[in-house]
Amino acid sequence: MQAQHPFTILYVDDESENLIVFKTTFKKHYNILTALSAKEGLEILRDQIVHVLITDQRMPEMSGVELLERVRREYPDCIRLLMTGYTDSESIILAINKGSVFYFIRKPWVREELFTLLEKCLSFYTLKRRRKELEHQWTRALQDLETFFYKSYHDLKGPISTQLGLLNMIKLDQSPEMTTKYLSLIEEVTLKLDRTLNKVQRLSEVLRDQVTLEAVDIYEVVREILFEFKEDIQSRGIEVLMDDDTAQIMQTDRKLIKSLLETLIENSILYMNDSQIEKEIRIVVYKANEELFFCLFDNGIGINEDVLSKVFDAFYKGTYNSKGGGLGLYLAKKITEKLHGTIELKSENGKGTEAIIRLPEMHPQLASHSV
Repeated sequence: MQAQHPFTILYVDDESENLIVFKTTFKKHYNILTALSAKEGLEILRDQIVHVLITDQRMPEMSGVELLERVRREYPDCIRLLMTGYTDSESIILAINKGSVFYFIRKPWVREELFTLLEKCLSFYTLKRRRKELEHQWTRALQDLETFFYKSYHDLKGPISTQLGLLNMIKLDQSPEMTTKYLSLIEEVTLKLDRTLNKVQRLSEVLRDQVTLEAVDIYEVVREILFEFKEDIQSRGIEVLMDDDTAQIMQTDRKLIKSLLETLIENSILYMNDSQIEKEIRIVVYKANEELFFCLFDNGIGINEDVLSKVFDAFYKGTYNSKGGGLGLYLAKKITEKLHGTIELKSENGKGTEAIIRLPEMHPQLASHSV
């Protein structure tokens, strides 16, 4: 079986002997592709990703410089090298002026020198791709931040306006009965606002803090969360079932895991159907292939199918009488992304919700790339 290499190098030359020598020399280190013409090389580039392109200058139909210029326009990430003879100074100047070449290779080439050059090219390619990924991540983060601040202003302004309106009503109608009613409404709005602000604080920590790895027993975290919600669970008659509570240890960030699971369990409690006789939350945790699966099932009010795709948006509320601030699932998604995992929701209105989280075993390199 042929070894699989992470990098692909395409060499274009109209002399087949040159292609054979190049491929024989470097096939142990890279995935080597060859082409006898610029046209054939372009067809290869259309079909698969090429990290480095090496082309001879003097070829019929299309020269090396012409090929590199076209590749620069159509495949800008590909590192471009020109193979030239000692008499091709005009070609070198032309390639420099057109900005289509990364480096020149003199004929005849020396294996050690060429291998060193290829390694430099591939290191440069890796750094360039990483920079693009980081730029994309920062652009997306800034867009998310702008949207978040816009929505947070409107969603936090609403409860404050409601409180001011109720306080004004107390001033106008000072009867003990109405005052008690208005104060009760103010308390309800204030508690909802407090939950939202707590979510905002947690979100700020998620976006700001670095991932800290430690051995975490997931079931121990679950039991800790259930103890914190014990009063709500008992007062609403909810039965929490765990198929197995034996230790499930994995390397991850304990604070982030707790915040993630806490958000999902809190949602299940918050949106439980109180008119239902049997109220259940079932939790299943297991590991497979160095990945942890956390599954939560409830028979609560569920989510309408037509809004299911929007529930991870910041401040999105599926109903007008939503009890949450619209940040819970947004926070859960951000934490899952930071831990390089996935979160999936399946739900049916009136029949409950199923949440499935899939998280990889973390290691220092993966943690360092968390954003």
